[in-house]
Amino acid sequence: MQKSKPAHRFEEDRDKVRFFKQRAKRARYDLSRFEPAIREIMEKSIQGTLHRGLYPFVDEPSGRSAVEEPVRTKREPSVIGRSTEWTWDSALPEVVQKPQSSVSALDKSKKRLVVFVLGGILQSEMRCAYEVSKELNCEVFIGGTSILTPSQVLKQLKEQSSMN
Repeated sequence: MQKSKPAHRFEEDRDKVRFFKQRAKRARYDLSRFEPAIREIMEKSIQGTLHRGLYPFVDEPSGRSAVEEPVRTKREPSVIGRSTEWTWDSALPEVVQKPQSSVSALDKSKKRLVVFVLGGILQSEMRCAYEVSKELNCEVFIGGTSILTPSQVLKQLKEQSSMN
């Protein structure tokens, strides 16, 4: 009787072999757990290996932070004549635009990925976003037009199958 080889041994593409090996490392007691396809998309996008032909509207990482945080500074109270009078101008601090000085260097170096799904997302996809952010040490923000429950998904599939 011949022993079977793992499926990735027949694969010649090194990226796919690496992907299969990473997936095998993640294998836990819950081998039958469903893995959403969006997980692979998130991983490849963060690693920079996402196919540009299939996903032409995904932007390249810019390497700079576009978010600037307003930093408040104190103003000197306004003095009129010999007495100091309180005015609204002196009560409101001046807002100065400054690069993010309060953000740590660790947060600046983290990659960020924003995923928005038209039609809604499932809880399993949110779980995958959390797992990918922990595994690849990055921030993954996921959202959609709605958060779907399994019963809502089945209802939508049933409605679509009745239309066809």
